[in-house]
Amino acid sequence: MSRQNKQILYGSAFLIIILTIVGVFLYNFLKPAPTCFDNIKNQDEEDIDCGGANCIVCELKHDPLSTTSVKIFDQGDFLFILGELKNSSLNYGATKFQYMISLNAANGKPIYTISNQSYIYPAQARKMLVAVINKKDNPAVSWDLISESNSKLTVSNPEWVLKNIFARPEVHISSHDVSVTDGVLTVSGKIKNESNFSVEDADIIAIITDSFGNFLGVGKTSAFNLDAFDEKAFHIFSTTNAQDASLAEVEFFIEAK
Repeated sequence: MSRQNKQILYGSAFLIIILTIVGVFLYNFLKPAPTCFDNIKNQDEEDIDCGGANCIVCELKHDPLSTTSVKIFDQGDFLFILGELKNSSLNYGATKFQYMISLNAANGKPIYTISNQSYIYPAQARKMLVAVINKKDNPAVSWDLISESNSKLTVSNPEWVLKNIFARPEVHISSHDVSVTDGVLTVSGKIKNESNFSVEDADIIAIITDSFGNFLGVGKTSAFNLDAFDEKAFHIFSTTNAQDASLAEVEFFIEAK
């Protein structure tokens, strides 16, 4: 090999070494710092972009809070809106989240919207009374155009906490009966707190149907300051066209906190 060729070879090798060193330096200097949104399992993440000291808990990464359906009960001057939600997280509950109900026409056009906030416990599938609307307060709204199947319930901004901080109370209806007097359907019963801690507020929603599943009425009341293992009486009133209370069937939903 001639001296000139050796010089070219050595020069090329030296240049490659220099470029490699510069490239490594630039890569390490200019590469973005690892984040919880780079789609790479780095830092101390337990899975891609979740877990560890900095990222969202993996159990919450894919938003375990979801909605399933909206039920609309038309009772004369009032609309009762019932929403169904599910929290698939076994270890986290949301002490607060925002929700919006959009009552839509058959073509999907919004007719009336309501926003509020609520809560949900770990691993809870929950039906909640999201709204009671007095039609007379909104005479300009075309209530007859609302389509139940096209109405939507959406949730956002849940504030998650561990289940040992946000324990679900064991509250149930221990007994009830139904009576009808002068077009007023009355559901009377007792609610019991089986928890070893007190419940500040328990909302009781009753949906009344006949033996064929036809809607008769809906109503709501609240029981306050239920001590541990305490039991209290309640009464729910609803207007109805039913005449025979013995044919009425009641489905209860309890929102206790």
